[in-house]
Amino acid sequence: MSALLLEKDHVGRHASGVNAGGVRRLGRHLAEVPLSVASMQIWHEIASLVDDDCGFTSHGQIKVAENDAELETLRQRVARVTALGFAHEELIGRDELRALLPAVAEHCVGGIVCRDDGAALPYRTTLAFARKAVALGARLHEGVRVLSLRRKDGLWQVAT
Repeated sequence: MSALLLEKDHVGRHASGVNAGGVRRLGRHLAEVPLSVASMQIWHEIASLVDDDCGFTSHGQIKVAENDAELETLRQRVARVTALGFAHEELIGRDELRALLPAVAEHCVGGIVCRDDGAALPYRTTLAFARKAVALGARLHEGVRVLSLRRKDGLWQVAT
């Protein structure tokens, strides 16, 4: 199969290369949980996929509960995720929250932690995927704005 990558400007120019870089499972919609868990396994070995670690660091992510009602909502969330067979979201109380986030406001009562979540460098990641795709035979054309895409006689046709 022949792959063609068309980029309106240049690789990494827009949202794919300029964003917060979060790599997380924390708080995903329940329908996304299986994909986010599988994705996290890939991120922990990203260099073997694209020959670059993409600046990925695993430092964990936390969702903070400011009161007992929010903590109960998070408790229910963890129960739903656990019922799906996943254990990446952990409910934590006030003491562990303070240990992980010493500067958190005093009124915060707990939260959820995903210890292996992290972040990557978006621009570096986007370039790494593009380089690897080209190395594997994909054709990359930058500066090509796609106006429409249609299939005719089993072939894709692009209007630029």
